[in-house]
Amino acid sequence: MTLEEVTQFVEAKDSGKRSASRLLDSQTVQAASSSYKKAKQTAVRDKNEVCTYCGKKGHGKSAPARLRKSDCPAYGHKCGYCNREHHFEKVCRSKEKSKTGTATHNTDDCEGAVFDSLCSISSDSHKVNGRTLAIDHHLYDNMSDIWISKSSQPQSFVNLVPRILPEDNEAFGFIMTKRTNTVAISAMADTGFQSCLAGIKVIHRLGINQTELIPVNMKMHAANNKGITILGATLLRISGKDDQGKHVETRQMTYVTDNSDKLFLFE
Repeated sequence: MTLEEVTQFVEAKDSGKRSASRLLDSQTVQAASSSYKKAKQTAVRDKNEVCTYCGKKGHGKSAPARLRKSDCPAYGHKCGYCNREHHFEKVCRSKEKSKTGTATHNTDDCEGAVFDSLCSISSDSHKVNGRTLAIDHHLYDNMSDIWISKSSQPQSFVNLVPRILPEDNEAFGFIMTKRTNTVAISAMADTGFQSCLAGIKVIHRLGINQTELIPVNMKMHAANNKGITILGATLLRISGKDDQGKHVETRQMTYVTDNSDKLFLFE
């Protein structure tokens, strides 16, 4: 690091410590009174909300399983409409799906993921008091105490080599007879992911098609709560080099979608 970069780093760290200290001081003063008020408000709200599993009031809208086991009459009931347990037919979400044509998934059945449409950054103009106002992205400079027009940090892409090997598939009882490709692919590393996700075009580059994917019951949603279509999964051995140039490898069950053409890795 240059002397200027070191100075900026130290200044940013000190500024963060001061902000955190002020925030903790204010939170400590308010914590005792606000926690009691929140608990009281939550109890009142839970009594008045209709349970999404049985349609009755008294134990909250979406109570945890341990509470529903003792208080919710729908717990243990198998729905005759969708054949799933722990809810009555009158509140079945599959009914709603058939009426609207769109799926409404229980959050317990979903896995979170950040979708690439939410990772891109674009500039746009807005109207303020009837005037069109367009500004570039700005970053605050602690040393000069001003806002500076500067581009955002680029998305974190890393060059990796994913492979599909027969022995990994055989561990799950799937036999591969065709030979796959070994290609270098630029992947996006994202801390918002809980599982690896690949576009169908990435899988085509590796030499397999949709009919050769492993069937899975995984459901995913993006940060905007829109569903991500999962076509199936494949088992990847992903290799590359770390910061010290050492060869590293990981094996990951990777879900495949046609909603993107990238390879996403969870960090």
